[in-house]
Amino acid sequence: MQKHSIFLLLLLAAALPLDAAAAGCTAPGDYKFTTVHIANYLPVSLHARCASRTGTSTDNRSQDIAPNGETSFSFCPQEDTRVACELSAGSLFGRFAVFDGHFADKGVAQYYWIAKPDGIFYYNDVDKQVVHTLPWNHPHPLV
Repeated sequence: MQKHSIFLLLLLAAALPLDAAAAGCTAPGDYKFTTVHIANYLPVSLHARCASRTGTSTDNRSQDIAPNGETSFSFCPQEDTRVACELSAGSLFGRFAVFDGHFADKGVAQYYWIAKPDGIFYYNDVDKQVVHTLPWNHPHPLV
């Protein structure tokens, strides 16, 4: 039984992506396969509209997020990758850069943006601290 358990663990470990290359990323550099999460901690639905650009390639997406819901998207970043989002819920509005390859910490793989009644908060899988980043109805200076 123990041999079977070890074999299953090794099989499972072999199936999990260990870095950007294993996850299908072919971009050069030390960036990790990256996921951006947007969570809605508001009592109403949140509309998220995001646009990403790497070189001349662009991608736009839009989604409504229910209260206490979350959406996420993943990508293989490069130095010139930039992702900006607009969040809106009733009279609340926020526009900000959620990822910028020129300034990103290459060790961070998970970016969390959290919409709360008192603003937009940021958290990542390295620092593990929730930071009040942006008040509502005030566009971020980088966008």
